[in-house]
Amino acid sequence: MLRSIRLLAKGPGTSSHNFLDRLTLTCAGGFGGRGSISFEHLPRSKRRPDGGNGGNGGSVLIRSSSKVQNLQKPTTLHLKAGDGGMGHGQKKHGKTGENLVYSVPNGIIVKQITYPNHVCDLETWLNEGNDSSSYDKKSIKTIADLNVDGSEILISKGGVGGMGNANYISLYGRDLAVQSKVSEAAVPSKDPESWRVVLELKSIADVGLLGMPNAGKSSLLSCLSKAKPTVDSYAFTTLSPTVGKVEFDDGFELKMADVPGIIKGASEGRGRGLRFLRHVERTECLCYVVDSSGFPEYDLEVIFREIEGYEGGGLLDRGAIVVCNKMDLCGEEEEREEIMEKIGRKANELGLYGEVVGCSALEGEGLEGVAEGVRRICEESRQQ
Repeated sequence: MLRSIRLLAKGPGTSSHNFLDRLTLTCAGGFGGRGSISFEHLPRSKRRPDGGNGGNGGSVLIRSSSKVQNLQKPTTLHLKAGDGGMGHGQKKHGKTGENLVYSVPNGIIVKQITYPNHVCDLETWLNEGNDSSSYDKKSIKTIADLNVDGSEILISKGGVGGMGNANYISLYGRDLAVQSKVSEAAVPSKDPESWRVVLELKSIADVGLLGMPNAGKSSLLSCLSKAKPTVDSYAFTTLSPTVGKVEFDDGFELKMADVPGIIKGASEGRGRGLRFLRHVERTECLCYVVDSSGFPEYDLEVIFREIEGYEGGGLLDRGAIVVCNKMDLCGEEEEREEIMEKIGRKANELGLYGEVVGCSALEGEGLEGVAEGVRRICEESRQQ
């Protein structure tokens, strides 16, 4: 049984229209410190080199944390770690540069942007008979999936500090070539790395709510969890995904994600498109929500066809449940049962052999049946 069921709150919720689920950053490690060229304070004939090494530059890391709820845009899109300190006399080494750790929510996909053609300058590239458009052609590859709390990845290593002349104490003074080498060694020996990365958020949820605009997905999520999505009577009220936690009396919990409404042609970019469907790629159960008072059979087929065309139908390999919302607008009990039977037959025709449940988020009817249905699917999925 659900721990609590909230009736639909009146008025808008707290869903942010500035939701960010994709961010491009430039990450650069810190420069290594310069090595020191120094000599002991002794008579010229006795003094020896005592210059310390420069400190290594800091590195840029990206770390996932359950304490971070949303992907936040930093004050600058260029993340740079601290530089290493310079070496000093008396064999004092420079301070190591401070690492920069950028915290992100769990479920972040880290992709690296590279430009394979940038092996020469543009003028040389054109002189070799190449097209200018191909010069800026970039490739993006996935380098990490930060879906575990505390997982991290090193993006850009810091530069290596230069060597002080104390490292050549046994060779110093024998010839001019060695002296020249000591001077060159005082320069940082390795430049820091710099990369452009793309951070994509895939919400970590157990259940994904899918449906046409104004089918009542946000209302359902609002009643089953503590989430407060925007709820109103107009289409596309939900402009960004919302995740809420559904709690049961025995301590069992599951996360439920609501994505913006899907319409016919969404795979071609109509409405909000399908860009937010990646937020339900990690789910164990897909919950198809239809408006029972409208054209539920047509709505169900439209949703199914659009999902079928997303990423080659990869979302269809998980458990599914069909929720017939707004049953309070469907008249008497016999009429409701008839509608449920029609939707059940349509679901079987499409290959959705999961449970069909009726409810009314507005009146708070049938919500426990919905919660228990998605729980059974999640438990079965985890046992496999």
